[in-house]
Amino acid sequence: MSTEHVLPRLCRRIVRFLRECEIHVGRNPQKVHAPALILFPHHPAVLCCGLAGILTLRRKTPPRAMGDDLSTLFARAAEKNLPALLLECGHDAASCPRRNFKSVPFTAYLGGIPIQEAMEQALLRMKGEEAFEKIFYDTGELNSLSLLSGKMRAFLAVEERLLEEQAGRISTADLEAVNHGLVVIRDLVWGLDKDILENVEKICRLAGAGGVTDVAPEALPKYRKMNFLLNGLDRLEVRGRDSAGLQISFVAADASAFDGIMAALREKGQGDELDRRMAPGDLADGSITCSPVAWGHDASSCPRHDAASCPRQDFKSVPLSRAISFTYKTAEIIGELGRNVRELRRHIATDRLFHAFSGLPVAFETAFTHTRWASVGSITEENCHPIGNFTLGDTLRQGVPVMMPHRLPVGAVTDCRGSINRAPAVPLNGSARGGGCGIIHVALNGDIDNYQTLREALSEECGLI
Repeated sequence: MSTEHVLPRLCRRIVRFLRECEIHVGRNPQKVHAPALILFPHHPAVLCCGLAGILTLRRKTPPRAMGDDLSTLFARAAEKNLPALLLECGHDAASCPRRNFKSVPFTAYLGGIPIQEAMEQALLRMKGEEAFEKIFYDTGELNSLSLLSGKMRAFLAVEERLLEEQAGRISTADLEAVNHGLVVIRDLVWGLDKDILENVEKICRLAGAGGVTDVAPEALPKYRKMNFLLNGLDRLEVRGRDSAGLQISFVAADASAFDGIMAALREKGQGDELDRRMAPGDLADGSITCSPVAWGHDASSCPRHDAASCPRQDFKSVPLSRAISFTYKTAEIIGELGRNVRELRRHIATDRLFHAFSGLPVAFETAFTHTRWASVGSITEENCHPIGNFTLGDTLRQGVPVMMPHRLPVGAVTDCRGSINRAPAVPLNGSARGGGCGIIHVALNGDIDNYQTLREALSEECGLI
């Protein structure tokens, strides 16, 4: 499609969106009604930079009409193929002279823009979390999608061959319309194969499962998140990177279920592996970090809360749950294209401890990944991201290493900053100053060379950190 047609349509869509949408500042995009424009959006557990930290658009999802699945839409579009359009003028495609092509409505190719956009939207809906879960466990639907992909490939082969034969008789503007439609079909084939069918196989391999029935519904979102990040990492690494890392964290919906898994692993003789991977130290491949968390707190007893500064009355003390993080890393001095993702997938697929926790119902989960190339610092697993706030020499007052949060008492209660109030006080991980049990895992863009100077200056101006 030419620019003179695209720009006016795009401008109309933008104006229509701005007229209909609500405008918010500092809100969680998931908690506002669509359509909406959110300035400086607040994403829980996510710190955005660049444009993502300034602006977010929440679009209104149109209701799905009956019969608008991808297979039906493609069948309707395929009726407006090149042979059909060429025959509308009453001539054979091989003998039809150039002048007759002017009467053929090439803008209606593959049903025109409306049908083509509808097919793209149908594929996009299939990638949604709920829709993908239904497809994942429905072998009949998976087979249907595989057949549909094959039909689209065969359709492309016929259309491209005919277009090559007739291209000299078709105007430039009409060629653009036809090529646009063919590009849409190519993208649909790629999306079906790569984003749906191949991802089903990748998730099963990541879960160490023989098939989709071996992946628990509670485990699917976790493996899907990690697979999504690994796919992105693989596409990002256009040439070999020297290291990469991935971390997934989640909070158990039921602390007793979490404790039950821990007990079961120890009964199976995996206690030593648990202790080794949860030991204090730098984050390395296979590191596990575990700590108690509370969903709320008693505002009346919180030393940082008062009625004047926070008039909300909906804070309540709640039982502690459990938060756990699994870290996977790989590093190589001479990076090979594809090696990082291949190694990370292998580490996850063979991690029997993560597989045991993957089926745990959760109240919250998040994951992130990072890769680097020719970055600063030594190329080691400990130095590649993510990294933690553990520092050598930090201990509890009794001399016990600080990074043992999985051994904290279940009766601890958090205040409004999430630190744990108990006696004796537990220093912030990586710091011999201040109370609480702070665990920080991040992916840094470069090194903070003046870290110690900044820390001392902040401690002098703002109190101990």
